[in-house]
Amino acid sequence: LLEHNQVLNHLNISNNFVCDSAVDHFAEVFSKCTLKYLDISNLTPGGGYRELVASILKVITKNKYITYIDVSSISFTSHTHALKNALIANTTLKTFVAKRCNICQEGFGITTTPLTEIFKGNTTLEAMDLEGNVMQAGNSDPLWKALENNTTLQHLNLTSCNLSDYISVAAVIKVNKSLKTLDLSGNGFTPYGDGIILDGLEQNRSITSMFLFNSLM
Repeated sequence: LLEHNQVLNHLNISNNFVCDSAVDHFAEVFSKCTLKYLDISNLTPGGGYRELVASILKVITKNKYITYIDVSSISFTSHTHALKNALIANTTLKTFVAKRCNICQEGFGITTTPLTEIFKGNTTLEAMDLEGNVMQAGNSDPLWKALENNTTLQHLNLTSCNLSDYISVAAVIKVNKSLKTLDLSGNGFTPYGDGIILDGLEQNRSITSMFLFNSLM
């Protein structure tokens, strides 16, 4: 169907079981399709996630039509650098939704390096939903400087990412000129940190919507 269909723009196949034979053809079909919107969140592969993730990475790298993709609840553990390369290579994707995908987990540790490189290297993404990805980004983490300098992201969801460095968050808010929506809900900021973040927001001239639900300790 997808190999020959030229009119279908929107496809949601989330929450499905994917058999081994389907995973084998996944990359070939979706790399060439002319879809604009693709939701493949919470897919359960029959033969394990490694092959499914590899296919998704090929789709992100090669497809020239998809502008929105949702890969939520598919684990990218130990594929963080490959994901970075795919998103930097992609030049058409506008929205990337990856809730609870372990995109900062490399082996048994946490690294923000690939995500930092995505913020630096991708020039087309306008929205990223990274809810539930543990980051543990400290004060000196290059992630924050990359966000300060990013000029394309307009909507960023960092809900429940185990963030507590309110000083760096406030610095991003002060300096970044492209963000319009920022969601920091569910993180561990202190009441004092709340004030620092709001001070940063006072100096910002681009953010029109900000969320801090359940973020104060």
